[in-house]
Amino acid sequence: VITGSSGELMSISVTADWTASTSGNSTLSNIRITDVSSITSSCSDVPIDVTILNVHPHDATFTASKIEITPGQTAPLVIGMNNPDTNLSGFQFELYLPEGLSVTTNTNGQFVYTQSGRIANHDVNFRVLDDGSYLVLVYSMDANVITGSSGELMSISVTADETASTSGNGTLSNIRITDVSSSTSSCNDVTIDVTIVPKFHYVTFKYGETVYLHEQVAYGAVVPVPEDPMLKGHTFAGWSPDVPETTT
Repeated sequence: VITGSSGELMSISVTADWTASTSGNSTLSNIRITDVSSITSSCSDVPIDVTILNVHPHDATFTASKIEITPGQTAPLVIGMNNPDTNLSGFQFELYLPEGLSVTTNTNGQFVYTQSGRIANHDVNFRVLDDGSYLVLVYSMDANVITGSSGELMSISVTADETASTSGNGTLSNIRITDVSSSTSSCNDVTIDVTIVPKFHYVTFKYGETVYLHEQVAYGAVVPVPEDPMLKGHTFAGWSPDVPETTT
């Protein structure tokens, strides 16, 4: 039998995700009880009052380094935080990169990043969202604090594909931080300056020791061709190997 005639039966732990913002009601419904003779009966539904508490206004700001990258290469994106409060235990953000850029993955398909000493005792998780952005979660199951009050948190490797050609901006958005008491708050978005550095080739036309043209030519640009060299008693037959229209 269930002992006693009143009092607590059980306690269920409930978690609110980081987007929870609206208070309201929930319900215990379809409640049925049974006795030792297997006779059952129904009980009235029970409303559950749910209040979402306002998050604690931690005063923290995030920073992101400028990305300068060449098509086909990788470059670091350094994420930092300035936080007067030193009881923070985790954070998350969404990373948006311009077209042609992505977070680098290794041969096992794992995202490439390094953690600074500030979050050495934390777990890091990356998720690709439906819009192609990345959700980055940094947390500690043991509520370890993020050490220090300023400086680098992590460095994320970014890859530019061979077609990347337009500089622009990325974003850290929907930034949220949490402290050791599980209070959470939002931080301002951070703009990431991205500069695509053109890939160059050196094009040289020479015959013997004579150089007719030596120029730096951007990736995909038209190859400049010098005037045909002149040599008395000879007809110029062309350059070897054949000159492509553009660099590749």
